[in-house]
Amino acid sequence: MPTQPPYAQSARKPAGPNLAQRRYDRRRADTPALAWAAAFRGSFPWKQLRAAFLALHPICGACLNALARQVHHVVPLEKDPSRALDWDNLAPVCTRCHADCNRDERADRETAPRFANFKRRSISGDRLMGSRGPLQRTSRPCHIASAFAAPPA
Repeated sequence: MPTQPPYAQSARKPAGPNLAQRRYDRRRADTPALAWAAAFRGSFPWKQLRAAFLALHPICGACLNALARQVHHVVPLEKDPSRALDWDNLAPVCTRCHADCNRDERADRETAPRFANFKRRSISGDRLMGSRGPLQRTSRPCHIASAFAAPPA
């Protein structure tokens, strides 16, 4: 009965996250702005705003032909945390286009030109209904400043 050659075992991928992901995780832990952004993305106000934004903008704003599954901050959270919940700073993106946007940001290129043909729908009225009630639109872009203070400079 034939057996597996000895080199077949070494061809398997190692278990766990890849090297690039581990480097990013280390950099995020060492950089306060990146750590703050990661914590913010798990917050309830962000999840509520994200769901409402995707409900009004179901198509990718970059390629205009794929279903949007993610929301991109045109001005990154790490650069301007005060625009974290700013409706005008958001753009719907598919997974592929979001990866392209993140690659552009890592190369210090602007992502706004990708959304040149995107028409953002405004919030109707002063209230936006969320799953747990109304989300007030205030004059301040980030109305959860008490819960998420800006990261140290």
